[in-house]
Amino acid sequence: MSTLPHGSTLPHIDPALAKRWRSAVHAATAEILSPFKEPGTGRNHYRVTVRVSDADPSVPTVLLLNAALSLVAASAPFELQPRFVEVPAPDVFEHHGFTVATLADLNKPLTTDLISTLSPAERKDLTYHQASQTGEALFNWFD
Repeated sequence: MSTLPHGSTLPHIDPALAKRWRSAVHAATAEILSPFKEPGTGRNHYRVTVRVSDADPSVPTVLLLNAALSLVAASAPFELQPRFVEVPAPDVFEHHGFTVATLADLNKPLTTDLISTLSPAERKDLTYHQASQTGEALFNWFD
């Protein structure tokens, strides 16, 4: 990703996309451990905590969806700031029409060029919340 598209850091509700994502989550994981949560006040992404079939069952994974980009990521459990991990069964999400975020892209430092196409309000939020990596911008918990 050479630039972050306008609106990509803002909450985006898409019921049809969310339904397709829930289907992919069920196909890619062994167990759903939490309710599916929509973007809301302070959070721009959908999320759900799951147990991955081939992972240690005592270690849950949080699956994330940036609906504006149809972008899926995964994280260790977190309160405010994700610690990104590899997306389990990425082929399942790709088969359902999603783009799977790579760790390299999520951990890429935010640069002026990368955020140049964001709105002034989006850039202000990134500065205020001291986001330093792409993943922090795309899967944020800004108030």
